[in-house]
Amino acid sequence: LAFRIQVPATGACPSGTVAIHRAYNNRGLPVANDANHRFTTSLANITALQALGWTYEGVAFCAPA
Repeated sequence: LAFRIQVPATGACPSGTVAIHRAYNNRGLPVANDANHRFTTSLANITALQALGWTYEGVAFCAPA
C-alpha cells in the first residue's frame, strides 16, 4: 500500500483534510491523443484551466491537511 486517501462520501471533505480538485483536458482520440488530468487544491487554478477549455470534474479526493 503506497498511500491511503479518502474519497468524499457527501461531496465535502472531512475535518483535517483538504479537497483535491480534478480537471480534464478533453484531448483524447481523435483530437490529439494526449488526454491529461490536473489535480489542485486551488479553485483559482480550476477557473484558469476552464478558461483554457478544461472540464472541471469535481473533488477527486481528500488529502491530509
